[in-house]
Amino acid sequence: MERPVLESEGICPICDSQVVFRAQNPWLRDYFACTNCWTMEHLLDPAKAFKEIGRVLKPGGAHIFTVPLVNKDMPSSVRARRTPNRMIEYLAPAEYHANPADEEHGALVTMHWGFDICDFIYDHSRMTTTIVKIDDLSKGIRADLIEVLVSKKRS
Repeated sequence: MERPVLESEGICPICDSQVVFRAQNPWLRDYFACTNCWTMEHLLDPAKAFKEIGRVLKPGGAHIFTVPLVNKDMPSSVRARRTPNRMIEYLAPAEYHANPADEEHGALVTMHWGFDICDFIYDHSRMTTTIVKIDDLSKGIRADLIEVLVSKKRS
């Protein structure tokens, strides 16, 4: 099943390939010490996004983010992708997260990430990634899918 891609769907203002990659990104290489993006499960081209994040980070810089690691030890899986004619192809039943910018439709989930996201990030950006799970009931922290990921660019 295919449907047209909406310009606002899955957009991250820093790294979504549909928006930022139409023209050369205005940020210089090695510009930011730290970046974050909280929508990595919604991007239609996460490889391009991680490559761009790696490009704009300063040496030693970090990309800090959360993403639901729903696949855990199983391989990450693509749920939806963009076709060459700019349609969305569903590879699994459509799944949406709440989206304050589009409360009626939500944000399409394009990936179910697993712990192998670290390899994916390295393959596309050469950044090493650490998954930090904070599970400390004394601080009131206990939940599923609360991992924080820190990708670092080599110094």
